[in-house]
Amino acid sequence: DHEVYALRSTLSKRQRLSAAAEAVGAFRGEPVFRRADVETLRTRREWYREFRQVAADRDGVFFAFEDTEPWAPDPVGPDGALPVDRYGDVKVADGDPRLVPDGAVWFRGDLARAVADTLADLPSAPVMVGWTDSYDPTKLFSSKHRPAAG
Repeated sequence: DHEVYALRSTLSKRQRLSAAAEAVGAFRGEPVFRRADVETLRTRREWYREFRQVAADRDGVFFAFEDTEPWAPDPVGPDGALPVDRYGDVKVADGDPRLVPDGAVWFRGDLARAVADTLADLPSAPVMVGWTDSYDPTKLFSSKHRPAAG
């Protein structure tokens, strides 16, 4: 890969030329484009980690920036209700504290459950930070901590 220029034939399946890309020359009869006009495509999960979500009307496996919109976790409700999934967990992908819902506090560590229990007047829920499909009992299947709404 050249730092400044790109050939369409050398792009990976996760790259494409932007709609505004214009050839700046030719090499052996193939148009040459500026590397700055090459877009990296990402999966839904990869965009999620960038605080973006793929628009609902988009299909496929890989998506460009223009296929996404800003995303933020749902905040704590006006009644203090935590935004939980169908399993009753607050999802904090990959344990990224930036994904803790606005208005919530994430208590971590060995005493997290005890802290949440002492704050009984505040709603709390387990935090799901990740999982594995492995059936190795020595590996982490899920990691749950207790947050409390603030």
